[in-house]
Amino acid sequence: MNVGSKLDESSTDVIERGSHEEELWRMTSTFMHSCFYTYFEEVLVMYFVHIDPLTQLKDLAHLKDQLADIQQRVENEVQLGIPQ
Repeated sequence: MNVGSKLDESSTDVIERGSHEEELWRMTSTFMHSCFYTYFEEVLVMYFVHIDPLTQLKDLAHLKDQLADIQQRVENEVQLGIPQ
């Protein structure tokens, strides 16, 4: 009887551990699917709305170029002695 109860306890542990692993796998796969579909939806929206994902970087590069031009112009004016 002792052996039977020991066997029952260990089989219950395996079942519980299996259910925990299954639950963890279910949660992980659900999370991965939701991340994928969220990313996929964003890509679809950008495609259909024709949003360039690099627009902000291009704008930033343009502003950087404008700033460099202004700095160069100010340096030239300072060298020529033109008052600011």
